[in-house]
Amino acid sequence: MGRIAFTGTTFVGYVGLWTGQSPHKFTISGDERDKGWWWENMIAALSLGHSPISWLIRRTLSEAGNFEAAVYTLAKTPLIADVYYIVGGTSPKEGVVITRDRGGPADIWPLDPLNGAWFRVETNYDHWKPAPKRDDRRTPAIRALNATGQAHLSLETLFQVLSVYTIYTTVMSAAEPDKYMTVIRTLS
Repeated sequence: MGRIAFTGTTFVGYVGLWTGQSPHKFTISGDERDKGWWWENMIAALSLGHSPISWLIRRTLSEAGNFEAAVYTLAKTPLIADVYYIVGGTSPKEGVVITRDRGGPADIWPLDPLNGAWFRVETNYDHWKPAPKRDDRRTPAIRALNATGQAHLSLETLFQVLSVYTIYTTVMSAAEPDKYMTVIRTLS
């Protein structure tokens, strides 16, 4: 009692969460995967009882005991729509992008620090396909992370990389939960 169960970023009146952390366990961020039709989402929600994406993030933050349990829940729970879940843990190997279809994972893309893959960049497009030229945020992010280098990465430098083309930016660390920070962008 008296401990923070989880921290999240949401909007006034919104029930679920798209971004959050469970202190000393894991972080989650959801990213839209524009695939399928709205009516398919309605059928999955009303007829099949699948979970809304942001409700699953909130439930996982509340109930999962560790990084592995969070990844399992986010990968296996039937959803009303496709999504990317970005999950981070507290150790260097605990990081994964889960590309979801409604029924399960389309791809699970883990960190692989032993082979130089110390980061993953997810920008609303399947990582195995080229980013569209009209919205290539992936290439500048990869360039910026490589230029920064793993040894110089901090929450502050990560914020600079992530905050270029977004509505809001959250930087968080399950290992250092007091450093959770969200900044809302004013788009002009």
